[in-house]
Amino acid sequence: MQLNQGLKSERIKQRLMNKLHLGCGKNYYKGWINLDRNPDNFCDILHNLDTYPWPFEDNSLDEIWADQLLEHLSDVPKAVREVHRILKPGGVFNGQVPYCGSVWAFIDPTHKAFFSERSFLYYSKDAHYGIQKLSGVTFSIVKTKLVGNTNTALARLRNCIPFRNLLKWFLWNMYDGVKFYMVK
Repeated sequence: MQLNQGLKSERIKQRLMNKLHLGCGKNYYKGWINLDRNPDNFCDILHNLDTYPWPFEDNSLDEIWADQLLEHLSDVPKAVREVHRILKPGGVFNGQVPYCGSVWAFIDPTHKAFFSERSFLYYSKDAHYGIQKLSGVTFSIVKTKLVGNTNTALARLRNCIPFRNLLKWFLWNMYDGVKFYMVK
């Protein structure tokens, strides 16, 4: 772990709110611990999330936010196991990843993993019979929601198509992302 230049460790200790923003990039959240591996981004902690263990104590955080991050990691199950380790019981892990049925998932050559709305069942102790689970990880509530971008007129028009949830099985780009919510 390396504290970002210009931030004093005493100031960080005062600001710790037990909420972690993983891979913050250019989106700095006040009241959160902002972590990124790029020293050009303003963050509280510089750390490469492909390096384990992460610089947090067991059961020390209330909430972890990861937006457009998991798809860039080399070993997603290992990262989720690490999230589970540092979250307090009852802690929340949520965020968003690109949907595997979207061109956005494949445009970025740094994406190493792909996700559907069912991908997070792998980390749920409440998953249906027959779904393989990651041992030692016991997230009890897993909710996912497919979402569509609204940044272009074409995307907004696509989001109005009826029966999109059915059409996603036959057509690409019916959704752009998967929002997830898990509780330890």
